[in-house]
Amino acid sequence: MTTSWRNKNKTYKKLRKFDYSKKKLENPFFKRKEKISRKSGFKLKIIIGFIVIFICLVFYFFYFSTFLRITEISIEGLGRVSNEEVYSLTGDQIKTRRFFVLPQKNLLLFDDEGFSSLLLNKYRFEEVVVNKDWPNKLEIKIMEKPFAYVWNEQDKYYYADTDGFVLEEINPLDIKKKEHPLICNESDKKISDFKIQVEKEYMEYAKVLFDKLADPSLDINIERFIIDNDLDTIKIETKEGVKISFSTKGDFDKQIEKLIIVKTEKLKDDFATKKYIDLRFGDKVYYQ
Repeated sequence: MTTSWRNKNKTYKKLRKFDYSKKKLENPFFKRKEKISRKSGFKLKIIIGFIVIFICLVFYFFYFSTFLRITEISIEGLGRVSNEEVYSLTGDQIKTRRFFVLPQKNLLLFDDEGFSSLLLNKYRFEEVVVNKDWPNKLEIKIMEKPFAYVWNEQDKYYYADTDGFVLEEINPLDIKKKEHPLICNESDKKISDFKIQVEKEYMEYAKVLFDKLADPSLDINIERFIIDNDLDTIKIETKEGVKISFSTKGDFDKQIEKLIIVKTEKLKDDFATKKYIDLRFGDKVYYQ
């Protein structure tokens, strides 16, 4: 028993004398973590490299490549406005950048909606459609607003649209056919920023009268319509010089019916000799 205890004691002393600090120890967990970290760093470098290359390719594609550069512009539908004007505006937009950096010379980046709005606001077109015909062609299709009225104001004559905007100034000698009502503005409200300042309802009323009295059987020869400072009133001046007053608040057909009755049953051949006929007051008709 004594011998066994001594042997164990010697072994214990040897273990105590052994210096573990001098032994190189490795933790397999940390070793694996280090390998994973190296792999992650390498992958990150590859991803960053691809991103840089992608950005360079995008920059080259939009700024230097000719693949989508606009080289052809077609314009259809213009009559009153010249093609050169729209070409010039298109060229100006191509030279500008979207959001300060994106070149609009690239067909993909051309702001077609913004350009359509520009043309609509500048020329009062009925419709503007901008199509991109890949890879290099820009197609601009325009529908101009039709003339609705001939507007006379302060010795000047204009074609005007249904919204009350003057479209172009014209020479009165060029008005050959009575295709549109001629409206003379003698009121205090004058054109401002190409917009007729007289209320739209007056022009619409004139257009209805123009269409309804166009029947040759009525024998009402309209020379022009007159809008002055009389409230809710529009006047017709015939070629014979008779001025006929209508109320814009009254019924078209009833006032026209009164006019026809007075002309055919009361005045007859004396109709052309009258200075004025007033249809604005109910069932009564006043004339001189």
